[in-house]
Amino acid sequence: MFEAQIIKKENEKVFNDIIQNSINGTYMHNIGYAKTKSIIGREIETYVYMDEGQIIGGAHYSVKRAGKGIMNVADVQGGFLFKVDPNATMVGNVVDHFLKWAKTKNIAYVRISPWMPSRIEGEESKYSDIFTCVMEDMGFDAISQERHTYWIDITKDEETILSQMKRQTRYEVRKSLNSNLVVDVVNVPSDESFEIFWNLYSHLGKKKGFNILNKEQFKYEYTTLLNEEIGHLFLIKCDGVIVNASLSSSLNRAAYLYGAMNPDFKTMKNCSSPGQLAQWAMMMYSKSKGIETYDMGFCPGAIPYKEHPEYHIWRFKHAFGGAHVQFLPVYGKSLKKIAGKIFKALKG
Repeated sequence: MFEAQIIKKENEKVFNDIIQNSINGTYMHNIGYAKTKSIIGREIETYVYMDEGQIIGGAHYSVKRAGKGIMNVADVQGGFLFKVDPNATMVGNVVDHFLKWAKTKNIAYVRISPWMPSRIEGEESKYSDIFTCVMEDMGFDAISQERHTYWIDITKDEETILSQMKRQTRYEVRKSLNSNLVVDVVNVPSDESFEIFWNLYSHLGKKKGFNILNKEQFKYEYTTLLNEEIGHLFLIKCDGVIVNASLSSSLNRAAYLYGAMNPDFKTMKNCSSPGQLAQWAMMMYSKSKGIETYDMGFCPGAIPYKEHPEYHIWRFKHAFGGAHVQFLPVYGKSLKKIAGKIFKALKG
């Protein structure tokens, strides 16, 4: 028999322990990280799912209120968490619970991003048909394009991981390992390390025209990830000058989260490009912690092409030789006919 129980503060460790033994857990499922979204006005509730008395997964439900309550939106934040491969019945049960919960919160529109792979290296995953059928049967529409990334198998030995990279990337990694670049790993947050990271990150965002987090939100996420011991800041120095700062997670599946280079490295004598070393350092650190997969962070698709506005960063990530992963789309459903249609039209 399926049931869902809300997780209260004194039982948060129970939920975080589930992540370690799940098939799809990431830093997004960590309760501390989920709560960082409260800074942008989200209300968060966490549930654990049980079947026949056994824990099978969980999820964070969030509410964003708008329009004096008329345009309230609910999300499954970070996707559903599963301890075992879900079947159609299990997916139907967790979606049904979320819908019933949303109705008690006066929600106009609900969204679910499963954060489960639809395809890996072009091959359809075992989750694709299950989610597609269940979501359609329960009245959901796919409302956004699938997101993409590259997954690198870091269980392999270092030479094998290097051999799967593009030749130039492999050369840059090896060159940097024998250069005067030094990698420092920061695991305890401080104002000093944050300001270094923020200055590089915000400067890059302004220069490239990227959408970036505001300083308060960025600091909250950074501090939480390190305090929860699931985030690590990598500072790369050349002759004592920081030339790269990158943040990765290390919960179940490691992931590259944020990073920025100091453009001054190009004018420094004998300073190798630090970008490839940063990725390598994060991979090897994750590998040392027994993690099996390193996620390169999002990309626009499988194969980069020059006409794309994000071609350079896309090509950079692709060159590390990871398997292309395409996630399931975000699904949406109106719970209040008029308000839901307005929300869908505005977001469309």
